[in-house]
Amino acid sequence: MIRKSTVETILLRIANTILLNAGKVQTVGLLDGKMGIALFLYHYSQVTENKIYSDFADELFDEVLDWISGHRLSSNFACGMTGICWGIRYLTEKKVIDADMDILKDMDTLLGKIAHSDTVSDIDNEPSFFSKGIYFTKKNDNEILVHLLNDLNHSLIQNVSVLPLSYLNSILYVILQVNMEMEIFTDLLHIVYTGLLDSIKGKHYTFPDVLILTGIIEQLKQRKAPNLEYKKWESLVKMLNIDNLNGIFNTGIYGLIYNKLKSDEPFILSKLETLDIEEQINLMMKDVSRKINLYNGLAGVGLTLLNYFQK
Repeated sequence: MIRKSTVETILLRIANTILLNAGKVQTVGLLDGKMGIALFLYHYSQVTENKIYSDFADELFDEVLDWISGHRLSSNFACGMTGICWGIRYLTEKKVIDADMDILKDMDTLLGKIAHSDTVSDIDNEPSFFSKGIYFTKKNDNEILVHLLNDLNHSLIQNVSVLPLSYLNSILYVILQVNMEMEIFTDLLHIVYTGLLDSIKGKHYTFPDVLILTGIIEQLKQRKAPNLEYKKWESLVKMLNIDNLNGIFNTGIYGLIYNKLKSDEPFILSKLETLDIEEQINLMMKDVSRKINLYNGLAGVGLTLLNYFQK
């Protein structure tokens, strides 16, 4: 078992390394840049009650706002507007930052105008998410979500490529947030199921994707929708390799994105405790200029440790 004191030491080292190196980061996205780094520092500041880190996060956040006001960004979740706007709404709802309703409404309008063809291009990103759907699930607006899912259905009918598990998971998650009978998504669910089979056979997934799909299928069972063949969905989980820990340090941000899923915390902790976390961090710090971000970087390790060892 990893001692709490060890985790605290590791977190302090991560936070201070970020303070020293974040100025070199040129990108502003949630997963690849300043927005995600700020998110980790805000969380760390709350846990440690040390304002130095939240003050620095404020500076990074202001830089993000300045940048997006003067530049055109892609729509994608990792480095573009959907991820940044998701981060702003998340931090606002958690009362970490103050953003008035006009700003939130402006973000909704901006993202609503993004062409659906642009969001489908998220498939080619790493990681890939149904980004507009993920953002608008926070609003719990059935009309918007149904519209987005119908558009997505039409787009995916034309797509013949193997879809990453992360993208397919995000579609299922959005469907689960719609307060309507699931039969209206029969065609889309068929596309997703077929895509999941192909993606799992091709091993196009990481450790967090396994956790999310497992949680989603549990929720599918609870919906008790007629005509949904639960056994075939459950069989997908048995095909997954749960011993592949690739991407395990991204479980922190995945847990925030998919916050309406119940996570198997003992299982996650047991896997984390098999790792030499300090060795992993040492490797990242040798390439700190490229390994500081929320996704596959120090900020992501820090957020994961906060989520699973500081409760």
